Amino acid sequence: EEATKTESDEGSDNFPVAAGEAPELSFFRQGLAGGVLCSKCTLGKDGGREGEIGNPTELSILRASYWGGVEVNEMKDASPIIAEVPFSSEYKFMATVHNPTAENDGEGK
Repeated sequence: EEATKTESDEGSDNFPVAAGEAPELSFFRQGLAGGVLCSKCTLGKDGGREGEIGNPTELSILRASYWGGVEVNEMKDASPIIAEVPFSSEYKFMATVHNPTAENDGEGK
């Protein structure tokens, strides 16, 4: 089913989805948090492409997070990578381990 684009009130946590339903934006942010924390990429100034460094796929996740309201750098600073299982092309998998923090709300806070 095709997603529908709707007008939303300023400051609203609504995100347009199929069937006209709108989950809270915080749910979207939490879903992207894993991609932010696993990434070693550097986002460009103000979420732009100029000055960005890294894998295009990871950068697209960082950009989506940034434009979705996630404080990308704050989140990475609050939960730095302390160990890593590198990507394996055989298993199509990688993992990172982070210092535990207080509950992360998906916004870098």
